[in-house]
Amino acid sequence: MMMKYQNILAFCEHVKRSCRTKPLILNCPNGPIELGKGLINAHTSLGIKVFDGPDGTGNLVETRTIDDKVVTTAFVNYLVDVFQGSTGPRDLVDDFKYHESGESTQAEAVGDTACISLCGTLDWAAGTQIEGSSGHTYRSVATITYNTTYSVTEHAIHNSTGGTTGDVIMDRTLFSVVNVKNGWSIEFTFDISLTAGG
Repeated sequence: MMMKYQNILAFCEHVKRSCRTKPLILNCPNGPIELGKGLINAHTSLGIKVFDGPDGTGNLVETRTIDDKVVTTAFVNYLVDVFQGSTGPRDLVDDFKYHESGESTQAEAVGDTACISLCGTLDWAAGTQIEGSSGHTYRSVATITYNTTYSVTEHAIHNSTGGTTGDVIMDRTLFSVVNVKNGWSIEFTFDISLTAGG
């Protein structure tokens, strides 16, 4: 079926939505062009579980899942450098397990280097490093316990704690506010799934 668009922005938005779930085939005069199907496709997911006790104890107050947010330019560039064997902290490539949270409502951007407004002076939480629901999903789970009231709206995952040489942020995710009280905790589950194609 032929689809018409009011302008180029409407067309681009359709391409963006379509390519997220399946390749989009454009029938062009010189033959079909297939978009959204690369050698490797990546998708992210952030699971949130809110507890009214420390370290994931007490009652489960709320759960959420946020999909496909912003993998950063710093992470992509870092992988390219690692593949080239560049000098530097390449050993940190297997350490993307450090979770932080913040209170900013600023939109995610590929240039982000950390949470915009950290929750006080809370320590970063070192998460697990396991396979997710399948062999092509990397998962890190960490729980942060809060020492006062916060309006939590953002999460980021790094390969080291802030300020460390070689620190790189992989992903920053923004979500609607989670209001936590003193002694409450949030369990964050970050997944990145790599799907082969070609």
